Amino acid sequence: IDVRVDHDESQRQLAAAIGYHQVQIARYETGQNTPPIAYLVKFCQHYHVISWVAGGCRVAAKTLKKEAA
Repeated sequence: IDVRVDHDESQRQLAAAIGYHQVQIARYETGQNTPPIAYLVKFCQHYHVISWVAGGCRVAAKTLKKEAA
């Protein structure tokens, strides 16, 4: 939720951008359903973040590029 809200994007806008229904997004955000890996990949691509789900970390892709240089 934090990433979506930080980008001032509604559930409906996110859903349209990544090809999901708003109700699905709401269920993932409230914990009613567990999002599939395909959703997580699209979510990360949309917001340009890399997510290590097991560790709970989110790192901006730009930061990784800067560190690699």
